[in-house]
Amino acid sequence: MSSGRFLEGVRVFIERFALMPAGARVLVGCSGGLDSTVLLVTLKRLGFAPEAAHINFLLRGDDSDRDEEHVQAFCAAWDTPFHVRRVATALHARSAGVSIQMAARTLRYEAMASLAHECQIGYVAVGHHSEDQAETLLINLFRGAGPEGLAGMPTTRSLGRATLVRPLLRQRRSDIRQFALAEGLSWRDDPSNRDASYLRGALRRHVLPVLTRVMGPGALPNAARSASLMREYVDASFVPASKKMFARAASEPGRLRLQTLTDVAPVWRRRLIIEALRRWIPGAPTSAVDSIILLIDSQPGRRVVLGSGTVWRGRHVLHFTAGAAGMPEGIALLDAKRSVRIHAGTLRLTVLCERPEDLKAEAPMVAYVDGDLVEYPLSVRRWQAGDRMVPLGMQHSKKVSDILTDHKVPVNERKDAHVVLSGHYIVWLIGVRLAEPYRIRKNTRQFARIELSLRADS
Repeated sequence: MSSGRFLEGVRVFIERFALMPAGARVLVGCSGGLDSTVLLVTLKRLGFAPEAAHINFLLRGDDSDRDEEHVQAFCAAWDTPFHVRRVATALHARSAGVSIQMAARTLRYEAMASLAHECQIGYVAVGHHSEDQAETLLINLFRGAGPEGLAGMPTTRSLGRATLVRPLLRQRRSDIRQFALAEGLSWRDDPSNRDASYLRGALRRHVLPVLTRVMGPGALPNAARSASLMREYVDASFVPASKKMFARAASEPGRLRLQTLTDVAPVWRRRLIIEALRRWIPGAPTSAVDSIILLIDSQPGRRVVLGSGTVWRGRHVLHFTAGAAGMPEGIALLDAKRSVRIHAGTLRLTVLCERPEDLKAEAPMVAYVDGDLVEYPLSVRRWQAGDRMVPLGMQHSKKVSDILTDHKVPVNERKDAHVVLSGHYIVWLIGVRLAEPYRIRKNTRQFARIELSLRADS
C-alpha cells in the first residue's frame, strides 16, 4: 500500500465515524513505538494539530529514559509539542494488587486525561490497529465477556473531559510498518510487547501463530471484522435499550429499584448492576456482580463491600455508595477538592505545576511530594501498630513507632499521630517525617503541597 492510499484510508475512517473535526488539536499517546509514531505523523499529514503525550512507566531502567528522549527528539524534528508524565507503575501495581500491565493501562489513560484537561485539548488519540482489535476480541472471548466485550475496542469513548479516538483501528500492522519505512520514520521497539510472561505477549507468541496456520492469513482480520460488526450492533441496539431500561430502574442517583431487577431477565439484571457500578462506584470490579445479585433476595441491611465503595440492600432499592462512605472506618480521603480534619487541625492539598523555591521553609507543617508518583485521592488515618515507611534520606523501611520515638514525640501524643497514604504506602507521617520514595526530584514535574493548618477556625 502506498503512503497516499494509507493516508486516504485513515482520513476516510476519521470522517466516516466522525472521530474529530478537521484541523482539531489532538493529544497523541506516543510511546516511541511503530504504531504511535505513525499515528502522530499521519495526523500531522492530514492537517490536524497533534501534540505528543509520552508516559514514562519507569519499568525498564535506562531503556525507559531512552524511549522518552527518543520521542522528545522526534517531536522536535517534526515541530510537534511534547508532553511527558512519569508514573511509578510498579508501586501502583503493588498497592492496587493488580498486574503491571493493568496498572500501566490505568495510569496511562489517567495521565493522558489529565494532560488533555491541563492543555485544554478535546481529543486524545491512541495507535491501536486491526490486530490489536482481534487480540482484544479473543481475550474477552476467553474471559467469558458479554456483547460489549465481544465488540472489542470502540472507535471513540469518553476520557475524562476529552474524547478518546482510535484512527488506525481499521489499519493492518503490516500497512502501518510499510508506511513508516516508506516515510523513513524511526521508532523504538519494546521487547515486553512479545514477552510471554504478559498475556498479550503470550497470545502473540504462542496462540496467534497457531490460529493463523490453522485458519489461514485472514484469521486476525476476520476476527477484527467480527468485533466491528458486534460493535455496530451494540451501539445501535444494545446500548440504547440498556439506557432506557436503566432509566426505569434507577429511582434516583445511587439506587436501583428491586422490583425492576426482579422483573427483568437475568441478562438484563446483570447489565443494570454493571451499569450502576460503572456510574456510581467507578473502578469496582465487575466480578462482584454475582455477589450483588444475591442481595436482591437477602434481608434489608445486607451489603457487599468493594474496594471503592459499598452496595447494600434497602427495603425497596439497592444502594450504591462510593468514596469515603465505602472506606473502612477511620480513613478519610484527601485531594485538591477535599480537606480532612484531624485532631491537630485541617489538612489541605494543592497541586502545583512550578517547583517551590524552598522545600523546607514551611516544615514540619507543610510537606511537598512528587505529584507524578502519588495516587489520588490520598488517604489519611491514625498510624497503626506495624506501620512502616522509608524515611526521607534512608533506603530501608522503619517502623513508625520507632520514628516517633526517635523524634521524641511524647508518649501521650503518639496515639493521635496521623499518616497520609498513597494506596497502601505512607507518604507523610504528618508533622514528623516525609517518605523517601515520594520526595521531590530534579525531574519532578508536578508538585503536591500538603499543609496542616493549626488554625482553630479551619
